[in-house]
Amino acid sequence: MLFCTKNKRMKNALYIVNLILLIAVGVLFYLFFSQKKTSASIVQSKTWHDTSKSPTRIAYFEWDSIENQKFYKQMQEELNRKKEDVDKQKMKLGQVYQQRLDSYNKKQMSQVESERATQDMHDLEQNLRGQADKLDQNMNDYILRKKVEFNDKIRNFLKEYNQNRKFSYIIANEPGFIFYRDSAFNITGDVIAGLNQIFSKKK
Repeated sequence: MLFCTKNKRMKNALYIVNLILLIAVGVLFYLFFSQKKTSASIVQSKTWHDTSKSPTRIAYFEWDSIENQKFYKQMQEELNRKKEDVDKQKMKLGQVYQQRLDSYNKKQMSQVESERATQDMHDLEQNLRGQADKLDQNMNDYILRKKVEFNDKIRNFLKEYNQNRKFSYIIANEPGFIFYRDSAFNITGDVIAGLNQIFSKKK
């Protein structure tokens, strides 16, 4: 009888301990998830913006219309003149090589002289090729720099243009890029007018 009473008391004690542990685990779960939710809401408030009341507005302009403008054609003409100048310089390098080769071919040379002439032509070829490569590299750098300058002018104009219009994006449309567009958001005329003003001031 005493053993049964003792056993019953032990069971009651275990029930109480288990109940306390269960309550403690519940409290820990509550604290953990409530803290996680709070942290998530803090992160969200810093990085997420509700745009449901301010829909995204996208404008566009036709790039081929830009290419048909005088200021763009003038830039292309300048690049073409630069390329023609580079081609002339490379042609002169080719002429230097050909003249040296012709001069050797006209001579009666011994075996030693022939070997020296061959080495000289090889060295000349390497030198002229290095000069030609440098001309090409300088031309490529010049083209890239002019295009970057041109795009920067468009970008700077659009930043100022968009201060009061609040477009989220302004896209340069090229053939095959956009399959549908609402002409109400076509700002090509404004872009052309703004760029004409910028390039006329440059003169």
